[in-house]
Amino acid sequence: MLAVKEVNYDTGHTRYLSILSGVSLNIRKGENTVIYGKNGSGKTTLMRIMLGFTKPSSGTVIGGKERASAVFENPDDQIFFSSVREELYSLKSRDENIINMLSLSDIWERSTMELSYSEKVRLVFCVAYHSDKSFLLVDSPPVDDRVDEALGFIAEENLKTVVLFLPEGDSRKYPGIWKKYLLENGKLTEFKD
Repeated sequence: MLAVKEVNYDTGHTRYLSILSGVSLNIRKGENTVIYGKNGSGKTTLMRIMLGFTKPSSGTVIGGKERASAVFENPDDQIFFSSVREELYSLKSRDENIINMLSLSDIWERSTMELSYSEKVRLVFCVAYHSDKSFLLVDSPPVDDRVDEALGFIAEENLKTVVLFLPEGDSRKYPGIWKKYLLENGKLTEFKD
C-alpha cells in the first residue's frame, strides 16, 4: 500500500501559503490512480511527499520510496549515464517489449545529451518501470503516443500500480479501471466520470 493520511503542507515562510490541507489517500496494489489538478495545485508536492522526498508539515506517509519509483517532470534530473545503452545496461533486468514500445532500441547508441525532451522522458520512464518497486508514480507525462501506450499496457497487464499526476482537463484515456481524484484548493476529492 502507498498512503498519506491527513497530510498538510505549507510554505512556512513569512508569506504563508497552504498547499495541501488534510489530504488522505490510500492506494492499494492494483488500484491505478489519476490525480488531476491545475498547475500549482500541489500535485508535484503531493507526489514528492508520497515518495518521502518532501516532509509534510503534518500527517502520515506510508510506503514512500521503498515501494514506489517515479518519473518527474524534468527528466534531466533522473539521467545518470552518457548514453541510452549505458542507462539501459544499468538495469537489473530488461523487458524488451517495454523498451521497444518506447522506441528506445531505435536510439540505443545516442548520447543522452542529444535526446529530445520526449526521448528523455521515455528513457527515464523505462528505467523507473524496471525498478523492483510495486508502484510507478508519473508526474505530468508529455503527450507522447509511446509513453501513453506503455502506461496503458502496464496498467492493463497489472505489471505495476500506476499513479498519474495530470493537469486538470487532460483528456487521455488509459485501458482498465482507474480511481480518479481532483486536487483543488489543497483538498483531494475522488470523482467518477
